[in-house]
Amino acid sequence: MGWSPPPRCIVTEVERTCKVPLFHGRFVPEQQSFQINDKARYICQDGYTTSKGETEVDTQCLTEGWSPEPECIRTCLKPPADNFIFNTTKPVFLPGDVLHYECKEGFEITKNSISDTVVCTEEGWEPTPPRCVAFVCHAPFLENGAIDPRENVFQHKMVVRFNCDTGFTRVGSESAQCYHFGWSPQPPVCKVPNQESALPRISHGMVTGERKAVYQHGDLLEVQCDISFALHGSKIIGCVDGEWAPLPSCIEEVKTCGPPRKITKGIPAEAKSSIYRHGETVAYQCQQRSVSIGTNPAKCLHGQWELPSCLVNPGSCARLQLADFSPGNLFKTNQFATYRCGSNLHQTKCVDGSWFPEPQCKETCPPPPQLPNAINIAEMRIYRSEEEISFQCQEHFLLQGPQKIKCDDGKWQTPPRCLDIGGKCGRPPPVEHGDIRDSPKANYFQSESVTYQCQNLYTLEGSPRVTCQNGHWSQTPTCRGACTASEEDMREHNIKLKWTNGDKIYSADGNIIEFQCIRRHKLHPNSGAL
Repeated sequence: MGWSPPPRCIVTEVERTCKVPLFHGRFVPEQQSFQINDKARYICQDGYTTSKGETEVDTQCLTEGWSPEPECIRTCLKPPADNFIFNTTKPVFLPGDVLHYECKEGFEITKNSISDTVVCTEEGWEPTPPRCVAFVCHAPFLENGAIDPRENVFQHKMVVRFNCDTGFTRVGSESAQCYHFGWSPQPPVCKVPNQESALPRISHGMVTGERKAVYQHGDLLEVQCDISFALHGSKIIGCVDGEWAPLPSCIEEVKTCGPPRKITKGIPAEAKSSIYRHGETVAYQCQQRSVSIGTNPAKCLHGQWELPSCLVNPGSCARLQLADFSPGNLFKTNQFATYRCGSNLHQTKCVDGSWFPEPQCKETCPPPPQLPNAINIAEMRIYRSEEEISFQCQEHFLLQGPQKIKCDDGKWQTPPRCLDIGGKCGRPPPVEHGDIRDSPKANYFQSESVTYQCQNLYTLEGSPRVTCQNGHWSQTPTCRGACTASEEDMREHNIKLKWTNGDKIYSADGNIIEFQCIRRHKLHPNSGAL
């Protein structure tokens, strides 16, 4: 490719002024020319800056021209970071640059997306503008009951509690939390409860607790597995509207333990076997003037012994002020105490001068979020602060976000999302004279994108971002060649490039390049425009 016929310049007298060039800006003061050594300031139009991101620049008229040369090029400024997290600190972007952004916690682009990329073009950001909006939940309706607090709209992570009217019993969770996909768990129902008369049957296990002829809604029992079987699920089950839930299972555990070992100041008192099955126990005996703390008898669990300790004169625990303990100011080792936080009772144990677990008055969390398109691996129960749960997506869904979240003083941290990956795509198609910005992978999931860039001196035509959609890549861009102007041609015509101090002789296809006469030359009368 090449230029249209270049202009020709002839010798003239030395210029004594600097003319105001035609560019995307204006000079202050506004006038058509300036005398040698005059200083001025130019201001770029909206959407235009210097290559350094400046919108106002001081310059001076010298015998060889403006210093620095006035420059106002099309740029994109980084959007305000109110609800965004960006992957770069760069403030200014040139056409073709790609900006990746992620929404801050509690904000989203769509129901299925919290991050995206935008491309700087001659028209600004595309798509424009990048946008993160706060997601909210509308108040749930509870027939024959009420919600607390009474609000019409709830912000991200807010928790609502459910209370049934007199004469009705809640069947379902007592609270729910607002997530990007709505309330979880679903609101309960308020109804006149049924009664449960029969105990559940647990294969390889048994149910313990107070025996009744008829159980009321809300009664609790405990499940214990037989020796060699491990409990999977919650050990506490409750009567929920005439049914026992949630029912756990007892799965055979093949791992065994060897003979229990000696401990400091203690020995196993009844160790008569060389192999112990899961759940079997052995009592430990401490030396005189020492006290056993911890698990005694020791218990074989999943092939490992859970052992006690023997301490001489173990420390006592003082009554803490932050909670309402049961009566007494001093507690001995192994002694339990109950304390109240709000309307909830908790239990802790004195272990050698310290309470375990440490008493903390923190709000409990509602049952964890039932994430759409995820495998349900969490128990539907109330969780204490600092407890964690993990997520695993169903087949053909991709986890976006943290794998684990924690109960943080009554609220769950923001959960991840399980995105439909649909059909996979192979390696992105090649583009002649173009490259992919990131290292390409062998496979891409649904909605994953790559960004192309052209090699030096080539111009990108089309969208630089190509997306995997239903197993196929969207339309790839093309890279158009550059124009060249030889130094020999410019010397022959006594011209030079107008807006550069270097020897640049290349330009992208479609660009309009301005020339100017070299020093002591003027435009030939029969030449085209500069």
